[in-house]
Amino acid sequence: MMPLTMAKAGETATICKIPGKDEVRQHLAELGFVVDSKLTRQEAAIL
Repeated sequence: MMPLTMAKAGETATICKIPGKDEVRQHLAELGFVVDSKLTRQEAAIL
């Protein structure tokens, strides 16, 4: 298990756990970040 920030661009990862306060977890769930969902990391923006 690793933080999503450690995934490489184009890599698909599965959310295993969402730590944090209930308010933050609820907000992330409303955005679609829920346990067992799959994400594909996009290229990071250059600031």
